[in-house]
Amino acid sequence: MKIYESDKVSKENRFGVREGFAIYLDGVNLPDQVYKECDSNIVVSEVDKCLKGHGQIESHWQGPTETALYIYGDSNAVMKPLIKDFLSSYPLCEGARIVDITP
Repeated sequence: MKIYESDKVSKENRFGVREGFAIYLDGVNLPDQVYKECDSNIVVSEVDKCLKGHGQIESHWQGPTETALYIYGDSNAVMKPLIKDFLSSYPLCEGARIVDITP
């Protein structure tokens, strides 16, 4: 899909060929020390590294109780196992929800 501004293409999005899921990080229920010592920017950089070119974080949303990271790429079945070890080891990811956002 091409998005036009005036007569030029300003952005081109692949449509219908990728899969995606969201990681929802708990922003209120973890120990205070976790929020002091951990950084969501580390989650972003490490998840992108773990995906090894099979996908990437393309957007995020920060709400009053959680932060969502939106990941799109080749296949959810390929991407989720690639980030599993990091999510289970980084304290800020404790209790994170993983939700498919494409069929």
